[in-house]
Amino acid sequence: MSELESLSREQIVGRFTKCLSIFFTQFTENPFSFFYEEDARAHLLVDLEKSIDAISEFPVDNQFKASIASPVTSSIVKGEYPNGYGGRFDIAVLLPNLAHSFYAVPASIGVEIKLGSEYIKSFSKCGGFKDDFSNLKLYHGTIEITERRNKWEKNN
Repeated sequence: MSELESLSREQIVGRFTKCLSIFFTQFTENPFSFFYEEDARAHLLVDLEKSIDAISEFPVDNQFKASIASPVTSSIVKGEYPNGYGGRFDIAVLLPNLAHSFYAVPASIGVEIKLGSEYIKSFSKCGGFKDDFSNLKLYHGTIEITERRNKWEKNN
């Protein structure tokens, strides 16, 4: 993996977009390759980790400082990453330069995946789309405010 500093935001977004496009093509050609939502998430997660190929350092929470030296090095692409609102992104691409804790790193990109069938009794036609969309919008607004505040603090 490469160090994050060698990649620009545009390169990360470009790699993400290309990987997502390939995934959509694979899904369109054979949706039955992904029996459950987890199959799709796992496939996309591995492809994004390989495609973005970036690691960074992350600070460790107080609960781990006694046993783990801070910072830790890890991929910026994570599955089931906390979104700060009690839920989790199916996949997140993190912004480690805004981190104060490995478990509370802001996400540059948040992905929610929905896959279901009308034959599954618990699957509604909306399938949670509205909730996921609302959470992504709310999260985007929070990140935008955080980024503006951090830029202001650097300049003042």
